[in-house]
Amino acid sequence: MCITEFNEEKFRNQTFEEGLEKGKKEGILETLIGLVKEGILTLADAAQRYNVSVPEFEALTGLKA
Repeated sequence: MCITEFNEEKFRNQTFEEGLEKGKKEGILETLIGLVKEGILTLADAAQRYNVSVPEFEALTGLKA
């Protein structure tokens, strides 16, 4: 294989894995937003579960404490 060639299968798998990871993270965020809106979690609890600060969580979600 020369330098200008690439492994299409490896590229496809890497792209798939990145998409899967992004989808999981988006799903977790949507779930946490729903739990905050329903009053099951506080915004601070949701931010902690998402591993970000409260201001970061507010910026990501548009929710306010």
